[in-house]
Amino acid sequence: MRFSLKTLFIWTSASAMYLAVVFAMPAVASYICLVLATFLMAPVVVVGVVYDRGYARTFWIGCAVSGTLPLLLMIYMSLGGFYLPLYGDSDEERIPAYIFAGCHGLVGLSGVIAVGARWLIERKNRVCQSDIAVDRSILHGRVTVAELRSSELKDE
Repeated sequence: MRFSLKTLFIWTSASAMYLAVVFAMPAVASYICLVLATFLMAPVVVVGVVYDRGYARTFWIGCAVSGTLPLLLMIYMSLGGFYLPLYGDSDEERIPAYIFAGCHGLVGLSGVIAVGARWLIERKNRVCQSDIAVDRSILHGRVTVAELRSSELKDE
C-alpha cells in the first residue's frame, strides 16, 4: 500500500486533534465534542457503505457491522445513560471521554480488520486461480465445471 506525504500529514494532524479533544480539553467540552462526533459517525458510515467502492467500502462495511455495538453504547451514554460531570477536570470526570475514545477506536479497528480479511481472502484466491483454470460449459441445460491444469491450456 502506498500513500503520499500529504496523506500522512493529514492523518497525523487529524489524530493529533482527536487526542487533543480527548486529553487536553476540559471534561465537559471534550464530552460534547465526542458526542457530536458519535452522532456524525453513523450517517458517515452509511454513506461510506452505499457510495464507496473497493477496499474503502470494505472498511465502511466492517465499521457498520462490527462497530454497531460500540456505536449503540455511545449513543446510549450520550442520551443520559451515563453521568456527565459538570465540574472539575480530574481523571474520574474524564471516564466518559475515555470510553468514547475507546469505542471510536473499536469502530475504526473493526473496519481495518475487515480490510485485512478481504486482502487475505483475495490473496488466497489469486494463488488458487493461478494454478487451476476453470472451463464452464452447458451440457443438457446444466452448467458443468471441468478443471484444466494451466499446462493443458498452453497446448491448445
